[in-house]
Amino acid sequence: MKKFIASCVIGGALILGSVGGAFAADNQTRPGTPGDANCVGQTNAFLAQAAKNGLIDDAFNGIGGVGRAFGLSTQQVEAVVQAFCNGQ
Repeated sequence: MKKFIASCVIGGALILGSVGGAFAADNQTRPGTPGDANCVGQTNAFLAQAAKNGLIDDAFNGIGGVGRAFGLSTQQVEAVVQAFCNGQ
């Protein structure tokens, strides 16, 4: 249940981060746009810089840090990114 909630939180952050524009992020301040060819790369870059962008505590840098912050493995974070980019 904890992992489901964490996935929802990360998914929510991705959705909220994409509000305000349908363009891919230049400086990884927004996730990629679902359906775009570069969505996964842009979204991974966005999550990797989440601490730098003030979305999570500075102690949790990178994709692995995002996973640790929410109790997920790196593979689970990547699965959330794939689901986001596939519009699920």
